[in-house]
Amino acid sequence: MKVSCIWEQQRIPKTAPRVVEQKQVVTPFPRKAIERVLKAFTGELDQKPPMYSAVKVNGRKLYEYARAGITVDRPVRRIEVYDIVINSNKAFFKDDIPFRVSCSKGTYVRTLAVDIGKALGFPAHLKQLTRVAAGPFTIKDCVSFERIEQLLQEERFESCLLRLETGIAHLESLTVGDDLAENDEWCCAPDAAKLSKPPLFHL
Repeated sequence: MKVSCIWEQQRIPKTAPRVVEQKQVVTPFPRKAIERVLKAFTGELDQKPPMYSAVKVNGRKLYEYARAGITVDRPVRRIEVYDIVINSNKAFFKDDIPFRVSCSKGTYVRTLAVDIGKALGFPAHLKQLTRVAAGPFTIKDCVSFERIEQLLQEERFESCLLRLETGIAHLESLTVGDDLAENDEWCCAPDAAKLSKPPLFHL
């Protein structure tokens, strides 16, 4: 994900966003100082989801409480940040910090931006978020709505579809022939013993 956080914290009420805390950055942050903070946010972390989220508490989603002006205790969840780096070649940062993060499912990058700001001593919120990968898919695999409409008109929509097995390409697999598949003796196939678990069949 590509994200950027800036130095003010906003609340999203029923009407329009408003700033609830603001602090001016007088001296720009050197790159190494930010890198030290980002390093502290790698690995397994406990994270509390934001009020405006779909996490359920007592059968209701948190954003339903938030829209009603009700604050509730939010459950702390275990997440993992595999890697987080500054997404810029600049040596100093003042107005915003673009960073790239690889994280586990269930991670709220909005909360991550707020926590990074706190660690630097400033209120912060997420300015922009772009998901560049999810599982085996990357942003290069994405197709715009305009492109889909064009392909539909040209009766070439199938050309933008990926094969079904693309979504499970990260799993171990074993290719067998029809004769072996019919009597379910995959374990006798060449290289079957090398697999760590029963494979998916490619017939």
